[in-house]
Amino acid sequence: MKKIRKERKLTLRQVADKMGVTAPWLSMIENDLRDPTQKTIRTLTKVYKVSAAEIMWLSIEEKDIAESKMEIYKQLKPLVDDFMKSDLRKDQ
Repeated sequence: MKKIRKERKLTLRQVADKMGVTAPWLSMIENDLRDPTQKTIRTLTKVYKVSAAEIMWLSIEEKDIAESKMEIYKQLKPLVDDFMKSDLRKDQ
């Protein structure tokens, strides 16, 4: 989620204020010290104007992927990342 925030050049405080939460609380979510609730994810979709799927995809790091799934993840990641940047996605 930090990645999306930084891409949009928003500060932690700005996003927290838009969400109605504290910056330290949001920081814990961004740093994997706390899991976001469904309500938090829904709120973030509105703040960032992205889908929940995009938030979840961008939150995945290689360390989160099981070794048995790593090969397929590495094949899919560039395709999904390219699609999310494409004009096709923006038209939907």
